[in-house]
Amino acid sequence: MQIETERLFMRELKHSDYDVLCKILQDSEVMYAYEGAFSNDEVWYWLNRQIERYENDNGLGLLAVILKESGEMIGQCGLTHQECMGKTVLEIGYLFQKKYWHKGYAVESARACKQYAFNVLKAEEVFSVIRDSNIASQKVAERNGMTRRGMFVKHYRGVDMPHYIYSVSACESPGMVRYREISAGEINRDLFSGFIRYQSVDLCYRKVNGEWIIKSDPFIDDWSEEDYDHLVCCLVNTVKTKGVVLGAFYGDILKGFASVESELFGGENRYLDLSCIHVSKDMRGKGIGKKLFRSAKAWAKRHGAAKLYISAHSAVESQRFYQAVGCVEAREYNKAHVEKEPFDCQLECML
Repeated sequence: MQIETERLFMRELKHSDYDVLCKILQDSEVMYAYEGAFSNDEVWYWLNRQIERYENDNGLGLLAVILKESGEMIGQCGLTHQECMGKTVLEIGYLFQKKYWHKGYAVESARACKQYAFNVLKAEEVFSVIRDSNIASQKVAERNGMTRRGMFVKHYRGVDMPHYIYSVSACESPGMVRYREISAGEINRDLFSGFIRYQSVDLCYRKVNGEWIIKSDPFIDDWSEEDYDHLVCCLVNTVKTKGVVLGAFYGDILKGFASVESELFGGENRYLDLSCIHVSKDMRGKGIGKKLFRSAKAWAKRHGAAKLYISAHSAVESQRFYQAVGCVEAREYNKAHVEKEPFDCQLECML
């Protein structure tokens, strides 16, 4: 396994790297998160452990980080499988000689490992597990696009060490999910072959005596082949009538879409209709819906609207999404939408 960046080259460690590795693992300041410097035997164990990983885990393991301009090994960075909170995760780890701190090398190498994980290994998520007192490594994780997800205690070298769990998913990483308009010619049943509509609903909003209340009304919302055929017809018509269909693609697979119709309505409210917005079940909660919604707002504003109109699914989870993006109850209800979906919540969003 080899990785290259603008300033760095990363290769597998060799036994001949032992002396340089000692400069890292036997520096008490570098190793403070490990409760002190390693002995000679511990350095050899660490080095042999990485070489074993290369052989037994498809080339994964911490790599030697080489500074291109000098050829010097300045640190380690790489991908390893680690046990974390009862599951095996793909972790990005990094350790550098102290004299090379604060030069951006850790961030540069960690970002390269992240891209390797997503682009080559097709990983869905990568992690960094960092001791709570290791502020510098936490900052590297954050600059690598990661978010703190939780904490657990690791017992190591006779000490209980609280560790933070950082991670980033492929769809949260810039460039991994692409957003673009979809042409009418692209819209067919095959476009949705990797899309999962499934939604299990329990609590829904219902309007009773003029007041919104939450009621239990369990059902499964999924699409049949007939539903997909109808969806394809509707979306093709949207594009052909000068509306827009916006897509979110993970690789070449559609994982989210939204559509806005072209005809203004609602008098002074100047609505354009957000006729649908959906995210595949396996990609929900990762910001795709919010980005599609922002793109829909921008398109509607460019086409003369003052507000988006949404006849919105009444499930509590769906309504939380719409509230989070700034939607409120519509000042003027669209009669056709109310008649078609009497349990939908009629919403608007100012542009």
